[in-house]
Amino acid sequence: MGSLWLHFQFLLTKRRLNNRIAQLGRKLEQQLDELRQLGLDTSRSMDDAPPFASMSCTVLDVRGDVLVLSGGIHMPVDPVRHVKIGDKLVVVKKDQFSDWKTEDSQSVIDIESEVLDQEVEVISIEKDDDLKVLEGYVVLYHSSSDTLIIGPDNVSVQLGDINCNFTFLDDDLVQYTMRGGKIVKVTPKEDEIFESTVLKCNSSGGFIRSPDNKMVVFSYSACDVHYMPRQGDTVCVKAIPCQRKDAQLRAVKMVLQSLSTEGGGIYSEEVCELLEESTEICTSSHFDCGKLQLGCKGRLSPVLVNKGIVCHALTAVYPLRAVSPNPQFKVVYPVQFPVYVAPGESVRVDLECKPTQEGAWRDLFVFDFDKGQLQIGRFFAVETEFSENKGDCYKKPKMCFDTNGNFNLPLVKAPKTKPSNPFRRRVQNYNLPENVKQIVQELSESSRDNVLVTLQNRFPFLAEEVDTYNYVPRFKLLLHIEEAEASRVMSRWNMNNTPLEKDLMNESVYMVYAPNLSERRPSILFGDSVHVRNMREGTLYEGQVMEIYQEKVKFRLPPSFPVPSAADLYSIKFAISRGNFKFQHTAIEEGWKKLGNQILFPSEPLVKENDDPQVSEIDLFKLMESDNSSKIWFNPALNERQRAAVRNILAGEYRPLPYVIFGPPGTGKTVTLVETILQIFKRVPVCRILVATPSNNAADLVTELLIRANPSIKPVTLTRLVAFNYRKGVPAYLQKYMVVVKGEGNFDVNMDRNKITVGTCASIGRLCLYPKMPFYTHVFIDEAGQASEPETMCAIALMGKPRQIVLAGDPKQLGPVITGKIAVQGGLDTSWLSRILNSSLYKRDEGNFPLTQGYNPYLVTMLTKNYRTVPEILSLPSKLFYNDLLEPMVSSVDGPYVNLMHNLACELPQRCNGPPAFVFHGVRGCCCRDVDSPSWYNPVEARLVFEYVKKLMRRNVKSWNIGIITFYAKQTAKVKELLRSDSISDLKVGSVEEFQGQERDVMLLSTVRSSAMVEEGLGFISSPNRINVALTRARALLIVVGDPHLLKNDPNWRAVLIDCVSRNAYLGCDLPFQNQPAVNSHKKEVW
Repeated sequence: MGSLWLHFQFLLTKRRLNNRIAQLGRKLEQQLDELRQLGLDTSRSMDDAPPFASMSCTVLDVRGDVLVLSGGIHMPVDPVRHVKIGDKLVVVKKDQFSDWKTEDSQSVIDIESEVLDQEVEVISIEKDDDLKVLEGYVVLYHSSSDTLIIGPDNVSVQLGDINCNFTFLDDDLVQYTMRGGKIVKVTPKEDEIFESTVLKCNSSGGFIRSPDNKMVVFSYSACDVHYMPRQGDTVCVKAIPCQRKDAQLRAVKMVLQSLSTEGGGIYSEEVCELLEESTEICTSSHFDCGKLQLGCKGRLSPVLVNKGIVCHALTAVYPLRAVSPNPQFKVVYPVQFPVYVAPGESVRVDLECKPTQEGAWRDLFVFDFDKGQLQIGRFFAVETEFSENKGDCYKKPKMCFDTNGNFNLPLVKAPKTKPSNPFRRRVQNYNLPENVKQIVQELSESSRDNVLVTLQNRFPFLAEEVDTYNYVPRFKLLLHIEEAEASRVMSRWNMNNTPLEKDLMNESVYMVYAPNLSERRPSILFGDSVHVRNMREGTLYEGQVMEIYQEKVKFRLPPSFPVPSAADLYSIKFAISRGNFKFQHTAIEEGWKKLGNQILFPSEPLVKENDDPQVSEIDLFKLMESDNSSKIWFNPALNERQRAAVRNILAGEYRPLPYVIFGPPGTGKTVTLVETILQIFKRVPVCRILVATPSNNAADLVTELLIRANPSIKPVTLTRLVAFNYRKGVPAYLQKYMVVVKGEGNFDVNMDRNKITVGTCASIGRLCLYPKMPFYTHVFIDEAGQASEPETMCAIALMGKPRQIVLAGDPKQLGPVITGKIAVQGGLDTSWLSRILNSSLYKRDEGNFPLTQGYNPYLVTMLTKNYRTVPEILSLPSKLFYNDLLEPMVSSVDGPYVNLMHNLACELPQRCNGPPAFVFHGVRGCCCRDVDSPSWYNPVEARLVFEYVKKLMRRNVKSWNIGIITFYAKQTAKVKELLRSDSISDLKVGSVEEFQGQERDVMLLSTVRSSAMVEEGLGFISSPNRINVALTRARALLIVVGDPHLLKNDPNWRAVLIDCVSRNAYLGCDLPFQNQPAVNSHKKEVW
């Protein structure tokens, strides 16, 4: 809520109070008359009666001159009382019509407390002969690159590099400090604060005269969105010097002091009352459409919530022509009135804007309820930009800052291709706020503890448990933080003096070598932007990434880009595509609206007593039969617990609450999920099923299992939705089921006809752009523990009325992959699966549910039979992470891996009961870091892992049956380098994240860290979820290589060491037995 609106509310409520107490005395009445003649009302109630209401509140935020208090209270700051976030205040109301204020303060606005009272960072500079403080003026400010060119010497600086957040405009006078030929500080020249009267207004702003007779220019961006200055208004102004032809000062902030008393003033008392906050109807706070080019469309969707106790009818929405004679907005939804809004419910109004004139515009729209009985007015803002293309008219080339050359360059963009589907739906841009960029910049180098404290101080709701009130703002903020961090991480692929390779098969397509790419962030992906400049020339060309092939990036550049020669070297920079972030923002908003509090935050069962069952009792009875008839089950090999999960989902006793298939490693959760999907497809005729996964590998597996279980399923029924950049990665046998998403919202086929859609959360998110957005009755999320909550909502938001949601995953394994540490500290790495399993309704309760592993079978089924791993490997993870509930179904005596272990016996520790399947090889190596990388590597462990690989392959273990996990990217690179030196290929080396969901006969694990780093601790390798995944990838043999003198300090790694020593499965360096407390009474002095 803007400060100006609060000021109007203050004026009006005080006026009402003064009318009520006028009878107290003639003198007070005379004073009130004088104030009314001036258009001001700063009087206070002198009534000593007890307050109408009082409340103890906590200060949640200080937004300029507005305090945000707990309980949903907003009030102006007190210029006398200096408050900060976390302070406790007692606020009172004199009556039901007045506003809240502190017991001993007045509701006033002090411009001195405005956020725009910028405090420029003090740069401590030691005495230096090369230090110069100069004055100049802004020649050009380029907003896209945040670059300033300062005259008269035309020096340039990127404001982000010097932590300057002030928004400069052309012709502003500045003072700048230079050291060593570089600008280290830029500030506006001294500002002035004064009170004056608006002289003149036009379509973009107007003019004011200062007390010393200087002309001041202002734009509407300096005003609150709810205030449109008019001639004669008295305003308080903060201005900085400039050298414009028509002005000597530029206003950077304007606050209304009193309205014009002249006839024709825009803010009549009736208009002011329209702008008041209603006690019955609450409106959302986003009323600015931002910048649009002439002829382009924008959209705002204000939401009106009925806070009262009676139903209201929205009977009309229209622009107030007396205020907005040429409105730029029009109402496109609702199309019919009235719209009834019950207590506690809301209605969305869509306003479309297609600017027809340049400049900044504020349209006042009236929301009419109950045929004029209740009216609310709100201003909606838009600012127009010049078109990119104005025919043959000359236009100065767009400039872009280049950090390498420290100067501005002309920018040439590739022509945008028109979408094949011009009728696709639009989503908002959800542009990254400047304050979030600033916070990410500040916190990028902070310690872990400082990050969390700073975040919670800036955004107090991050310190609270996620709930229905902070759900949308919380995740929108975290998505903005993640986007800002991902953009910073992308700079690691920037390169200089790099050759370009022309793609001979495609015109205007070029290639460059870029190592360490992956399928998902952080990495370069399809759709990202690329900026290319020849090191010998000055033109910058912008293109788009078209394809990622192994370690090569293909991108399209403008046709005017000169064909590179063998001698040409280039500067190349990549920028992140924002598509997925926009879709997740949309999904969070839609998911919150559709699911509501009972599903997002389940606390009590929703038993459907009279609801029609989705599956008949006859079908359920057939599924209760114990035989393995393929006429009933698509997969007759399912065990009883898997079948129980299918039956419980079909019965849907607690629908629409989500059902959870809790599947530890190797227990067949995906197989169970596939059986459930096919049973619903067979027995629920009206179903439309959506299956979402975090990765393409998981989506391919689900599709493959669906086809195997039901070979008769046709492509018209089953669709594998694929992003354009993965179209060549889909296995050949799935190609006929594939539908490619081309760009943002263009599809190969009609998506309205298929019954089952499978895809990643990212590709499914693009379905929100489909012209007629498909609605699904059943949504399944496989590997739900690996998807962030916004990613999960990309699928959930596509449901119609929520009918059934099934989450399959394991919260004990790794969660979502989040790029930045700041978003992780804010909680973005917590999946919806993990969150609801920690709720009271879903939590393990062995007392009430002893026969189902402690889980309510109507909500959760925990699978316990492991079909992947031999007992010796499975035993320890089962005890550490799964309450010792896992049951190994693979025999180490007569199972499939007996011959393999027999062949490897001579390479493993010798013991009388056969070779161990789980080995710890202790090594006291050293950790190193190269100059060009912050990642650690241990050359001793890398060499030992390489030697193990050669031994295994000599014993006829195929390279594709071996996997190597390392905890650091540099260690991965060193191991790969050793393997290449011996021509070993088809052997995967990667991080724990890369191996989650995969398995190998033999796994080698390098922990990297050494005992020399004991003071630094174990870092993220001590994460229980990470350890769990690392220990459960092997089917037959797991070999851990690490330093026991360091790993003993973590309880889980300590348990690994004790387990291996107790089974005579340890070899290598000395063990840290001496002078350590005993933890196992059956062993001698074992630390």
